[in-house]
Amino acid sequence: MKIITFHYSLLTLFVLLLFCSVSYSQTIEEVVYLKNGSIIRGIIIEQVPNQSIKIQTKDRNVFFFKYDEIEKITKEFVSTNNTDNPTQTTQKEKENKYKKSGYTSILEAGYSYGVGKVKLNNYYTNNGDRAFAFRWTNGYQFNQHFSMGLGLGMDVYQKTNLIPIMADVRLNPFKGEITPSLILNAGKAFNINELSDNGAIFHVQLGVKTFISKNTAFLFNVGYKWQEYYTILLINYIRYIEGRAYYKFATARIGFCF
Repeated sequence: MKIITFHYSLLTLFVLLLFCSVSYSQTIEEVVYLKNGSIIRGIIIEQVPNQSIKIQTKDRNVFFFKYDEIEKITKEFVSTNNTDNPTQTTQKEKENKYKKSGYTSILEAGYSYGVGKVKLNNYYTNNGDRAFAFRWTNGYQFNQHFSMGLGLGMDVYQKTNLIPIMADVRLNPFKGEITPSLILNAGKAFNINELSDNGAIFHVQLGVKTFISKNTAFLFNVGYKWQEYYTILLINYIRYIEGRAYYKFATARIGFCF
């Protein structure tokens, strides 16, 4: 009987030690997942059902959120030991803390440098044209990898000024603070003096998108542009001809996405 009592006491002690070990290595915290991708961890100190909450983080910062900003609220175990899980969680939070979806506005400025030959009718001449470009694009970011929009801008060339209206598609293969970008533009550019005079425009760019805050990113892109517009060219330094010509440009742009 004493042996059974001893074994029972030993089992009870083992269970208590195991419970204490688990309790020491893990704590429970409340986690608020926001619709914009942010994750806030801490203790909910005030909650108005179906209206708002206040959550206090470990560094004693207090955040206020309305319910329509919140995707879900959970309670999760957090390990206090140096295991792999905290590192993985931290990396996931880094990837998801930036804007995942919603309306986007992009402001860009750039420079176009003429390359190759210009073809007009059956004549060719060197492309010495240059242009400063300004673009405002509004669209929708469907997820962290894909967005579509419509851009309006101004291209200031040496001999003419054009107003391009272009579809804008952006692909970002990675999540997180920095990701490469592939940008595809297609549309028409209208002569500012004669809107009926228009030409096609195609633009392919590669670049880098770097978030500088939760919803704001810095953009740097380089690309290749095909531009069609009505012009007058000097051929072989002896005669002028006019008509619709096709230009090619190397481009560089910087901007911000909000």
